[in-house]
Amino acid sequence: MEILNLKKEKNPAVAAKVAAAYLKDGKVIVYPTDTVYGFGCDAKNEQALETIRRLKMRQGDKPFSVIARNLAMVKKYAIFGKREEIFLSRLLPGKFTVILKSKNKLPEQLAGRNKTLGIRIPDYPLTKEISKNFQDLYITTSVNFSEEEPEIEGEEIIRKFRRRFPHPDLIINAGSLSQEGKRPLASTVIDLTEQKPKILRLGVMNPQKLLELFQAWGENAKK
Repeated sequence: MEILNLKKEKNPAVAAKVAAAYLKDGKVIVYPTDTVYGFGCDAKNEQALETIRRLKMRQGDKPFSVIARNLAMVKKYAIFGKREEIFLSRLLPGKFTVILKSKNKLPEQLAGRNKTLGIRIPDYPLTKEISKNFQDLYITTSVNFSEEEPEIEGEEIIRKFRRRFPHPDLIINAGSLSQEGKRPLASTVIDLTEQKPKILRLGVMNPQKLLELFQAWGENAKK
């Protein structure tokens, strides 16, 4: 298990290149995001996906979300029309996970029984750089064990995995992700697979911005 220390104020390019190399090699990484720490692997690598499921001690077929570099990349794997594209272009990048219909080009354990795909495009320097270097979708799912709170302390993650097996191949430690002493919220999850957007989980968001987007959705539907 390699540990790579990352200071938030420094350029994340070096850490991102290392992370992308691990992803390309079929390895599992832990990395900070704009919300909490996440497990990551190549979204097409079923063995690595199973390793993450074991690391989280997650039972069943609950799907994982993925990080994409941009909407052009999302189009390769998800189905959405012009109205959804306008909505997404105004919403992302940001602290949102958007549920879209899958084109079924990824392992079944990502789509789940509903054949959907959870997409994130975070506005965060490290994840942007990883996407730039990896050039494909990679998994994003909170670092936590079943029924526990997501991890926000890099040192605590390192301490826990030094005593456990399996463990991730790489941990990028950015220290604490707390914001002004407060625990960060997870992303807000929005389902775009039906006629109207539906909020499945409230997390970090700007209520006024979201209201404007939902109103714009309704206006576009009338055209």
